[in-house]
Amino acid sequence: MAPEPPEPPDDGDEILEIYPVEVPLAPWYGDAAWALLNLVLSVAGAILALMMGIRVLMKKRREREDYEEGLQQDEVEDEDSEKRKRGRLIFIFAIPILAIVAIILFILTQDMRLPMILVDWWTLAHVILFVAGIICYIFAYKREKDDEESDDEGLDGKIQSTTKDIPRRRVILGNK
Repeated sequence: MAPEPPEPPDDGDEILEIYPVEVPLAPWYGDAAWALLNLVLSVAGAILALMMGIRVLMKKRREREDYEEGLQQDEVEDEDSEKRKRGRLIFIFAIPILAIVAIILFILTQDMRLPMILVDWWTLAHVILFVAGIICYIFAYKREKDDEESDDEGLDGKIQSTTKDIPRRRVILGNK
């Protein structure tokens, strides 16, 4: 036998039934939104390209000043150094190209009149472009360091140093 429902109280009060309330969730805009992280990554890629451009201009200016002062010697460039410079130039030119592609991708895929969300499906493409730009920056800088180190090497392959390169320390021993 099924239990019988309780009888209403006799004092004339009504019984109020409370139904479960649906919890409101954050709205999902789907494709009708633009992602903030895409904008941040595009701007960061452009800043990275500007940093590399400034760095290249500063290096060219420094080389020109060294040449004018007569500090730069005539160097016979071998095939290895030419290949290293060519490889470095590829990385240097890849950075602004990646930044331009990221900005164009942002303009074509994001409508800033719509509501903003943090990430969307295009964020993966922006992350890949930004990481590729950082990798190119690292390799261009690494090759630049390698070029500077190879300039310091002598004929026997050992790094030559002068006494001015070695820090001097004076140690004074005394009784107190």
